[in-house]
Amino acid sequence: MMGQKDNSERTQIEFISLEDLVPKNHLVRKLTPLWISLLSMMR
Repeated sequence: MMGQKDNSERTQIEFISLEDLVPKNHLVRKLTPLWISLLSMMR
């Protein structure tokens, strides 16, 4: 069994977003607004 890790040495938190992960001309960027619109219409 693995020992418990000590998280007291953790000093930095990094936040990433869709902007960081997906290239500007990728299809995911074009479909995301469409999915948001469709989901809001289903409510």
